[in-house]
Amino acid sequence: MCAKADRYVVYALDSALTAAAKRSEVDGRILEAARGSGLEVAEEGDRVAVRPAEGREWREALRRYMKAVAEAMGYDVEVVATGSRGLYGGYLYEAKPDHILAELVLGLWRQVEALGEPGGTLEIMLDVTHGVNFMPTISLYAARLLAGAALLRGYDSVKISVWNATPQEWSYEALFSDSVDHLQFLWKPKIQAVRALYYGAPLHYAALCREVEEPDYRSEPKPVCGEGPCRVTYGEEPDYRSLYERLLAWAGCRDLPGTLSQYRQWHVVKKLNPTAKLLVQHELEDIKMRLDRRRPGGCTTLADLKDIAPSRADEPCGKDNRDFVAHAGLLDSYTKICRHGDDYTIQIDERTYKCLEK
Repeated sequence: MCAKADRYVVYALDSALTAAAKRSEVDGRILEAARGSGLEVAEEGDRVAVRPAEGREWREALRRYMKAVAEAMGYDVEVVATGSRGLYGGYLYEAKPDHILAELVLGLWRQVEALGEPGGTLEIMLDVTHGVNFMPTISLYAARLLAGAALLRGYDSVKISVWNATPQEWSYEALFSDSVDHLQFLWKPKIQAVRALYYGAPLHYAALCREVEEPDYRSEPKPVCGEGPCRVTYGEEPDYRSLYERLLAWAGCRDLPGTLSQYRQWHVVKKLNPTAKLLVQHELEDIKMRLDRRRPGGCTTLADLKDIAPSRADEPCGKDNRDFVAHAGLLDSYTKICRHGDDYTIQIDERTYKCLEK
C-alpha cells in the first residue's frame, strides 16, 4: 500500500481460489492465510496450488482469503469479488461480462457508501499493477461509472487517478488522473428518472426517482464437474446498464427539495452538465423574479405567471421535445406554482413524462 487512504479495497476474481504457482515464488504467509481461510493447499513437486474446500461457499472463502493475505502483510482491506472468465487451475470460469460488471460496480458502490456522508472530493486511486487480462480495464471503467453516482449522492467532485509500478528498477508512478464535477452519460438511459437528468429536467427526476428501489445484485459461483475441466457457472446474466441506471436514480433521491428556494440550491441541479445547469438555473431564477413581482396568493400556471397565452396547451412533446429540453421540463401549460408559506411549490403535470420517451 503506497498511498494513504480512508479505505483500501482489493478487487478479486473467483479464479483466485484455484491459483497455482512455483513453490519458490509463493510467500509462506500466503499459504498459511489460505489454510486459515478454509482453502485446501496442494503441493506437488515444485508446484503449489490452492483449491476451495468441498461444500464451502466460494465467495466467502475468497473474501476471507484475500483479507487474511493482506492482514499477514500488515494491511486491513475490504474485498470486492466478481466472477471470472477463462481456464484457471483446472476450472473453466464462465462469467459473462455483465455478471462481472454488475458485481464490480455495485460492490465498489457499497465501499463508497461505507465512507459515510458525502462531501468535498471523493478521490479514487486505482492501482493497475496487478490483475489478469480484463481487470485493469474494467476497474477503470467501473470507477468512471461510479463518479456519476457519487456526484448525485452529494460529492462536489470525483478525482480518479491511475497508478502503476514499473518493473526491475521499482518505482510507483501516476499514469494519469481525471477530475469529474458534473454528470456525463456514456449511453442514452432507458429508466425515466435517469432520462430526466439526461435531458436536464431535475423536477421530473425528483418526481420519478421515488419509484426506483436501491439496486442489488450478487451471484454465487457454482462448480459443475464431470468430464474435462470443472465448469464454474453463474446463473442468468444480469443487465449491468439497467442496474447502473437504477443506482443513478437511487443515489440522488434523498433530501428531495419541495419548494422553489430548495430547488434553486439543490446539489443535483449543480451536477447537471454545464449547459443543462444554466438552463435550469435560468428557468428557476425567472420564475422567482416573476413571483416576487406578482406575489400570487394561491396557485397559477407558468403561462399565467408569464402573462402569455398557453403556447403548449396541446399534448406535450407531440412531435419532439425541444421545448421540454430548452425549458428544463417546465412547460408553461403543464407547470403549476402554488403559494407555500413564504415560499412556493412547483408541480409538474404527469403528462409531460412522455417527453422523456423521445
